[in-house]
Order: sequence, then structure tokens, then C-alpha cells
Amino acid sequence: MAALALAMLLMVTEPMSPGGRISTSAAAAQALQGPLDGTWVLTSARGRILYVFQVVDPVGGEERLQAAWREAAAGRAGLVDDARRRADRLTLRFTDRAAPVSVALRRRRVEWSGELRRGSQRRAVTLHRP
Repeated sequence: MAALALAMLLMVTEPMSPGGRISTSAAAAQALQGPLDGTWVLTSARGRILYVFQVVDPVGGEERLQAAWREAAAGRAGLVDDARRRADRLTLRFTDRAAPVSVALRRRRVEWSGELRRGSQRRAVTLHRP
């Protein structure tokens, strides 16, 4: 809440210059986002895009995230049922074509790598910014 109040205060006290309020608003919004906020792409070991995720990561160290997914090939989409970050680990759980899907990842510098499980299938995957 303190960050939101600070962001609102910055917006009010910004001098009215062309674009000044917009740039301040954008900076204030960015300050309220965690490091995973935004668009991410999940690729196979061969580099094929499997899923695209849109993640909402509120600042403040919360473990639970909000996310939506879109399957790259067929365009199916839905909400991620459970998205959690714990230190350098990230898990995503959702249902695609009536099958449970889980993605378990570990941070590796600027990307995340790990495994996607769908039923009995397992495959190595990487999550990175597009």
C-alpha cells in the first residue's frame, strides 16, 4: 500500500509538462510490478514455442502470482490455476485439453529452465522473455 500511495503522490506532484504525467504514471506502475510481471514464452529444448504466459507479479515478495496461458500452435487459452514463486523456483499448474499440465522451473540467470509434465509425458523446457 505504501508503494501505491507513493506512486499516486508522484503523479499529483509532477509538473504539468508534455508527456510528464504519462511518463510518471508509467514509472509508478512499473514500481508496483515484480520481476516476473509481463509476457513470457515457454519453449521446448529444440526452441519450439509451446505456451505464451502473461504474468501479474505484484511487488512485495508474494509467492502467489496470477497468470494466463495461450497454447502457441492451436491458440487455446485459459487461466493458470496455480502459479507460485519461491526464491529461485517457479511452478505453474493449469489444464489444457482436459489434461493437467504442470511446469516446474529454476532460475538460470535471465531465464528459467525445468520440466513440463502433461499426464505421463515429460519434456525439458525454458521460460524466457520474448
